Amino acid sequence: MNTKIITNIKKFIEELILNYAVYGPTKDGFIQFEDTNDINICSENTLKAPKEIFFPQTEVMFTYQKDKKGEAERPVLNEKRILLGVKPCDVKSFLIMDRLFDNDDYKDPYYIERRRSTVIMGIACLSPKDTCFCNSFDISLDNKEAVDILLTDIGGRYLTTGISDKGSEIIDNLEKASQDDIKKAEEVIKKAKDKLNSKVSLTDLSNKLKKVFEDDMWKRMTDKCLGCATCTYLCPTCHCFDVQDENLGKEGRRVRLWDSCQFPLFTLHTSGHNPREHKSERIRNRVMHKFSYFKGNFGEIACVGCGRCVENCPVNFDIREMLEMVSSK
Repeated sequence: MNTKIITNIKKFIEELILNYAVYGPTKDGFIQFEDTNDINICSENTLKAPKEIFFPQTEVMFTYQKDKKGEAERPVLNEKRILLGVKPCDVKSFLIMDRLFDNDDYKDPYYIERRRSTVIMGIACLSPKDTCFCNSFDISLDNKEAVDILLTDIGGRYLTTGISDKGSEIIDNLEKASQDDIKKAEEVIKKAKDKLNSKVSLTDLSNKLKKVFEDDMWKRMTDKCLGCATCTYLCPTCHCFDVQDENLGKEGRRVRLWDSCQFPLFTLHTSGHNPREHKSERIRNRVMHKFSYFKGNFGEIACVGCGRCVENCPVNFDIREMLEMVSSK
């Protein structure tokens, strides 16, 4: 691995902007930077996860003319991109989304095109919150999996490790890191790990969930839920979507946009029947999907323990409590 040091992070990013479309974190989420005025690279987790860089909340799939025959026009991505300042839990979420959108049976060209044109510049997490439970999924705070470059803040200077060839190429001209820099990075990571106190049991969880499918715990636990879908919209791995055609005169476009299994209309049939009419059934489905169905289909749990759903729920619903209740059954 190629280990360097960044002494001036803003200057480094300004130079990247000259050659790449650079996306980075602000308080609310990830945006494209024209300059470095809004950058907040060492902040705690953003409100919205960076999944929308690859899976936008709203995207035009193609446009068409009603009076013309032939293929519809699909937008083409013509930019080299860098996604910087991504925490380990969110990087892990990309691997989970890959299993859905880029597998042997189905390949989503929109997602894959964005994914392959983007360099991932991760950053070690030094400020885990009490709502974080990423250690439940064995996600290291300095996880190098699936990143091209990993940054570690060692006091305003950044230990910078090139993981992939394209990552190493980007940082090749930087100053080489000293052994003292490497030691400082190890020390700050160790201190951060000591802050992680929350962990849920995942032992045989998928089978336990199947056994409590009809349990009245779902209603007891979810009575206070508002059905606002904050949990799904902020989640880095939730991926429900709707597809709609929008027409104006002879022109039209097909749009994909986020949806949520927490909305009452999500499973409403044309006949009027709704198999998940009650919110307890909808929350049960969300938990079952993340911790049982997805694992059965793709071999992995669809949660990274980022804690966004816990921290931002308006009625303080805590998925960790539900998982503990299931584990105790």
